[in-house]
Amino acid sequence: MKKFIGFIFVIGLITLGSCSDEQDNIEVIEVIEPTVVSMEHQDLSSSSVTLSANIANDGGSAVNKCGFLLSETNPGKPSTDWGTNYSCENGASEFNKKIEGLKENTTYYYVAYASNIKGYGFSSVSSFTTPKKDYSGDGKIPVKLTKLTLNSMEYSADGFENSDGAKYKYKMSFTVEVEVCDYESISRAGFMIGGAIWHWDNPSENKINSCSMITLGDSPTLSVTVTAYARMKDGSDYEGNVETLSATYGNNNNENPGSGSNENTIKTNRAEYTYAWTEYKNFDGVFSSYETMKSHLNRYGLLIYKNGNSYYWEDFNNIKHTVYPNRDYKKVVYDYYSYMGNKYNGYKTQTAYLYMNFRFSPF
Repeated sequence: MKKFIGFIFVIGLITLGSCSDEQDNIEVIEVIEPTVVSMEHQDLSSSSVTLSANIANDGGSAVNKCGFLLSETNPGKPSTDWGTNYSCENGASEFNKKIEGLKENTTYYYVAYASNIKGYGFSSVSSFTTPKKDYSGDGKIPVKLTKLTLNSMEYSADGFENSDGAKYKYKMSFTVEVEVCDYESISRAGFMIGGAIWHWDNPSENKINSCSMITLGDSPTLSVTVTAYARMKDGSDYEGNVETLSATYGNNNNENPGSGSNENTIKTNRAEYTYAWTEYKNFDGVFSSYETMKSHLNRYGLLIYKNGNSYYWEDFNNIKHTVYPNRDYKKVVYDYYSYMGNKYNGYKTQTAYLYMNFRFSPF
């Protein structure tokens, strides 16, 4: 009986020793976020780029998401709620994405990301700047300045008044012609002078548009620099070719001699009252140049010219209109612009008018 009990005890010790050996062989693996390394961007253009990255370490768990986050603002420390998400296919250690619809001449910041059951891993923040679009190679420039023509140089001892009430002795009148070359790519066309923009919206065909302008100064030599301009449909601004026009009073530049004591010299005076307003037919657009002229006419009145015993006024296209004192002139067209509409309004002719009423006494 004693021998049997001892045998059972020995077997129990052997069994316990065997279980202890198996526990020593278990390996515990800690799962962490993936490690992502962003690679150099490629195929950069004014509107697109290709981004690449690789997953250096999956963190001990299968990657379930990967892609890029992109924004025009630097995130500092990236997170999932920053920028626009461009996801990629899962399962590959390297991934890339072509991103389109970017703005030209703009700096973008981006990070690559990957996630597993533990969370998200991010690369460091990188950036690139899209170049300005080059229109020189494909011949599809959106607009171009075709002509800058001098109409007249004028002098007035009393001075010509600008919209701020300041007076200048010399006035140069000129015409700007801008050709729309690719109307389907733009939402606005026009030109720039000294940072100010004159434009018309939503051109519906490729054609040449003209606009009469004036510039004032106290020097007998005046000059103006004009730049072709367009607003692209992607929201970017295009600046095209540049032309400069210079003229000197006294060089027979279609001159008007200005005010003085001679009966045959042109004298000027303001109409007793002027009321101007705009009307738009078959469209809702607003011509900024018309609104500016309307404001100027209502504030300063219409300028009446006297040459000998005759009176006249000039419209925005520098066309002279004979008028008579003590008469009421109503709904006079100061300027208008008309063009064909588009499919959204049944191709109706769209027209903008600048009207005015005025009256003056002899002087």
